[in-house]
Amino acid sequence: MISRRDLLTKTAAAVTLALSMPLSVRADETAPLRVTVSLLPMQAMVEAIGGPHVTATVMVPPNVHPRTFEPSPMQMAALESSDIYIAMGVPHERNWMPQVKAARPDMPVLNFIEHVQTRTITGRSGANAGGEMPDPHIWMGPKQLRTMAAVLRDALIELRPESTDDFKANTAAWLARLDAADADAKARLAPYKGRAFLVYHPAFGYLGDAYGLRQMAIEEQGMEPGPRRIAATIEAARDQEIGTIFVQGGYSEDEARTIAAEIGADVVPLPTLPEELIGNLTFLTTLIEASFR
Repeated sequence: MISRRDLLTKTAAAVTLALSMPLSVRADETAPLRVTVSLLPMQAMVEAIGGPHVTATVMVPPNVHPRTFEPSPMQMAALESSDIYIAMGVPHERNWMPQVKAARPDMPVLNFIEHVQTRTITGRSGANAGGEMPDPHIWMGPKQLRTMAAVLRDALIELRPESTDDFKANTAAWLARLDAADADAKARLAPYKGRAFLVYHPAFGYLGDAYGLRQMAIEEQGMEPGPRRIAATIEAARDQEIGTIFVQGGYSEDEARTIAAEIGADVVPLPTLPEELIGNLTFLTTLIEASFR
């Protein structure tokens, strides 16, 4: 018969052994993969393709612009248990990615912009100031979204190969939804091919390219517009018969309202970042279609 003292001694030894084991050994291999994503639009995509095999955490909270974001100590500590980090490729990620890599040098990082076909925009600062750089708003293009879904699927399969069939099926279902939204957008925007729409921040280039539309932006190289830029935008907007100005959250509406007052246009506020990528495509299609009527 084992004495109470012996039982306590063996229990303590077992606990000590468990605590000394590496986290990867102690973790339940059937537990969901812990995925950290930079931006809100990526969370729903990861959850849709990963299904019950993943849990997704967002670094930049809703309604916070990436340019003003700084990760908290709690968020950095949480990276210790993350299985993969997924970046979008926006310039502001450079503000915190060194901290992410320092916290977990061995953690896989998937950067979507490294895998998609990009368009170019004029750089706003640093080495790209005034020069060409990849447009980081890749979540706005259906073609880019298809590539993102495929590389995400493959990354999850590499981490959890026993769930390959589920990841493939979930990706196919997600892409079917995207194809339907894309076909709907093509049909609804086809009558306006060649038309221009006006936004504050030039985040809609991929969407415009996909449907034969031309994005006009109030902001120039990431800077607030001065009097000369505002005057030029008013003239161009009148020439294009612009009736709506779209302003994303996190940007001032003052200049947009000044221009709107001059040309008789409406100012339509948009979320800082969309919560769901396919729904966002349909949402923007509806707004842009209405702006042309």
